[in-house]
Amino acid sequence: VILRKRMSWEELLGYFRTWSPLHTFHEKHPEDLKREDGDIAVRFWRKLKEEVARAEGKEVPKDEDPIDIEWPLALILARRA
Repeated sequence: VILRKRMSWEELLGYFRTWSPLHTFHEKHPEDLKREDGDIAVRFWRKLKEEVARAEGKEVPKDEDPIDIEWPLALILARRA
């Protein structure tokens, strides 16, 4: 099963900001929030945009450009015997 969602690049960055591991990282590395080139979420997001552009042979997408996101999803169902 694959979960699919269409969103803008800007919305994707907002989604990254909801991740609890990101909050944990910033608790342990608060200096990352003060970097001039952006925190780890922004740096990853920019690199992702650049790599998508390179792979497609296009210009770096604008923040408002749409992107289709897919998450592989697996459920493990179990019951106590």
